[in-house]
Amino acid sequence: MISIITPVYNTEKYLAICLQSVIDQSYPDWELILIDDCSSDNSVEICQTFSDKDSRIKLLQNKTNSGPAAARNIGLKAIKGESITFLDADDILTPDALLHLYNAYQKSGADIVVGSHDKFFDSQIDGLYPVEIGDMVFAQKAETIMNIGDVIAYVKGYLKKPNRKPLFTTSWSRLFRAEAILKNGLLFDERLHTFEDVLFNFEMLKYVNSLHYITEHIYRHRIQDNYASATMKATNGAETLFGFQLALDSVETFLLEHMEQEKIDPLVGHARVTYSIIQLIRYSGQLRGNDLLIAYRFIADLLNSQPLRQGLSYYTPTSKGESRLLPWLMKKNMTALTLALCYYKASKRYGRRKSG
Repeated sequence: MISIITPVYNTEKYLAICLQSVIDQSYPDWELILIDDCSSDNSVEICQTFSDKDSRIKLLQNKTNSGPAAARNIGLKAIKGESITFLDADDILTPDALLHLYNAYQKSGADIVVGSHDKFFDSQIDGLYPVEIGDMVFAQKAETIMNIGDVIAYVKGYLKKPNRKPLFTTSWSRLFRAEAILKNGLLFDERLHTFEDVLFNFEMLKYVNSLHYITEHIYRHRIQDNYASATMKATNGAETLFGFQLALDSVETFLLEHMEQEKIDPLVGHARVTYSIIQLIRYSGQLRGNDLLIAYRFIADLLNSQPLRQGLSYYTPTSKGESRLLPWLMKKNMTALTLALCYYKASKRYGRRKSG
């Protein structure tokens, strides 16, 4: 059996399409565990309607709004399947998704099977077949098996270009061996509002012997048509956008089993600066006038942190489009100019945020 875990929070607009895509699966041996995280719209009613019609669908409810990581953990503690996949409540499974994942899982015996996915804008959806705006095919061949050496090589490439190597950045579009998760007590870090998927994946890699790519598109990922979702909200504080710090610590621990520390430091340090730049720009783009003092203090603390100071000594731009001025300002500890440049870059990249 495949256990599907779906956190639900105020997704009434998308939920029926998501749940119907599960019911329509050609592979029948599944359970869908829905975890409502204190929705205030009609999400619970929609979930209950589907659960009443299909006994494979189970609805659990969190007592307090705690975020997707906590909701997924509730699901992990309730599963009965030998394998696990995650589905976001505003996304869609393709009709043969579970069949492709299961067949590859049985054939290869891999601990993780990763399928391809496509993306679509929220405004472009048409039934279960939205217009694609781009796809992500990890495998160049129909069947690609990665052993631990291949995984290490990919992780090293990820650290050099973390925003260009997305294999380990999501928990969806893949199938996990349940035993590896449950036996080792793996859970999502509930402190994180971003990068919790990355951290979970790298924790999982410590117990993985092989990974299997398949080229079949199994997942449709919705891109919200608004700035806030595209850049990750900072309403809970700037620090919530910096979950990659813990994820990179986990990467380092994983690599230490296979590499020397002096070879790991430059890779992790470069990635720490790269992610810091990306998230600072995203955060700055959401700022309003009364947020600037808080942002200044946060950035000042960040620029003085030892991990970032060490990382800046290793940062090396590898392409024309990567920032050179911003890391120089960060290295010189110029907080005000760092904030100003991040704000400028955000306004160019995302446009001005509308008030309201």
